[in-house]
Amino acid sequence: MPYLKEKVCLVTGASRGIGRGIALQLAVNGATCYITGRNSEKLELVVDEAKKREACGKIIPVQCDHSNDTEVEKVFDLIDKEYDGKLDLLVNNAYSAVSWLLENAKQCFWDHQIDAWDEVNQVGLRYTTEFFSHIFYCLITKCLRDRNKVGIEGLSKAYLPSILAVARLNSYHGIMKFCLQCS
Repeated sequence: MPYLKEKVCLVTGASRGIGRGIALQLAVNGATCYITGRNSEKLELVVDEAKKREACGKIIPVQCDHSNDTEVEKVFDLIDKEYDGKLDLLVNNAYSAVSWLLENAKQCFWDHQIDAWDEVNQVGLRYTTEFFSHIFYCLITKCLRDRNKVGIEGLSKAYLPSILAVARLNSYHGIMKFCLQCS
């Protein structure tokens, strides 16, 4: 039996490089793996490679520009629709500043305009917070929905470890965003 059977994963920036390799290994080991990237043709090549490797899991390509909030939200909506929001593993690999870093390597970072910070951190660092906000929201929503089905003891066993893990890793921004959405 595959080690990761019935696990749902999301690997961002998976059309090439490290993200591609991680997604392929997850699929080979039985996971259902959503992959994102800006280029749908490159994402389909990852699907083809998984088939060549006879992966027992599956790869679901989703074209997404992670600098676009609406597109990121659509990824989570898709997972929520297809797997009831279940997400066992997130590999937040997307990063968009490689070209900028190479072009500006000879100048000290602190000598750049403040928007350089956004260029370097927009997709990688900022969206870590956004991802955790979505995951946290899905967990709390499901916890509230299921509270009458399984009782408090069942909820604490089923959801509390995941909620606490997300809360520990999340920033205050994401938690505040969730609280504002629920009020």
